Amino acid sequence: MKKIKLLLLIFGFFLCITNSYAGDKSEIQIYDKKNISDISDFKILKNNWITKKIDQVLWGVATSNMHGQDNHEIILLERNAVRLYRIDGDKNISLITSYEWDSSLRGYRLYTMDLDNDGIEELVISGSAFGIPSSLILKIIDEKFSVLAKDIRRSLRVIEFDDLNINKNIKPKILAGQSWSSEAFFSGPIYSLTLNGNSIKQGKKIKLPKRIGIYDFAIIPDNENDNIYEPQEVVILDGYSYLQILGKKKKRYKKIWSSSEKFGGSQNLIPAVERRPLGIANDGYVIIDREPKVILFNNEQYVVTLWHDLPLKNVIGQDPFIKTSRLVVFKKDQVLGYIKAFQTEDIQGYVSDFSIDFPDNINQCLSANDQKKKNIITDCVFQLLVAVQPDTSAFFNTANSLLLSYTLPLNK
Repeated sequence: MKKIKLLLLIFGFFLCITNSYAGDKSEIQIYDKKNISDISDFKILKNNWITKKIDQVLWGVATSNMHGQDNHEIILLERNAVRLYRIDGDKNISLITSYEWDSSLRGYRLYTMDLDNDGIEELVISGSAFGIPSSLILKIIDEKFSVLAKDIRRSLRVIEFDDLNINKNIKPKILAGQSWSSEAFFSGPIYSLTLNGNSIKQGKKIKLPKRIGIYDFAIIPDNENDNIYEPQEVVILDGYSYLQILGKKKKRYKKIWSSSEKFGGSQNLIPAVERRPLGIANDGYVIIDREPKVILFNNEQYVVTLWHDLPLKNVIGQDPFIKTSRLVVFKKDQVLGYIKAFQTEDIQGYVSDFSIDFPDNINQCLSANDQKKKNIITDCVFQLLVAVQPDTSAFFNTANSLLLSYTLPLNK
């Protein structure tokens, strides 16, 4: 009888743990701003927030209007699931709905885009299955995720062309993909794609710089160039790990500017180990890269990129891990090319993804910019949402994550 009671006690304890874990997924708590100084691992900037530890490993983060409303929803990507949350005040983030898939498919990039032009964004998840590109597209119908297309044998990317300056033509996002590479570098050949029923139809080829090792890229909007498939300026993370701006002169791309620090490319390749958390490139390395993002606002041009510190990258016999990460914002300068406008403090751990949330009053911001009413412009707040895996001592065994929010000072 004692053994039976002991077994029942153990079983009840197990159920408590299980229910606790499920509860963690349904609600994410935000630290009270009054007590935010108690968090020793982070030096949080004023007017920003940080969540308590989330019992799930996050590989992607995005903000959305998947209900056709304002951008107060957050999408979090796990390896085998995606979850849609709503921010309730400043206390917690509550789950709206989620979607899980077979463990053979591993999601590693997350995007939002209005594919059917109904004013509500769909969810684009780029992933791989057994080393082969395999992606899917989801849509919210009646508060639940519905599959629009799956088993897409391509690595997908949503390329943004939005120019937030007033009196400019705002160009749409386009869905792009490549079929030969999954979690290695994303450089080409790259084609535009359209959703045709439940399948993907290939469109025009996007022409990028040739004969250069590109690990990732972003396209700088150009309102004088209507051909978005032949961009005049691109941001690249090259094979030597530097951030570069290339401009098209006649038929060739030439370097306009290059960073003095290493940000991407081979800097973001680390030796693969047995657990393979991010997928394996052809040369046996894991790429932990995220593409840079471009913002054009208030007649200024910004490039946001990610930097990682890998202190044990080349130490034999040690599992590689990421000590710190930071987000850096470059601003275009007429004399110096690009200068640092803002950077976060060193974030303890691995920043797996970041998303830029535009102000709800963006139209007022643009109108104020047109009328040069600076008192309204300063109310325009861009939020930088960052997903962090904080356990740097065991990078490949990490079992939790955090969300951080920063205010981007783009109106100064």
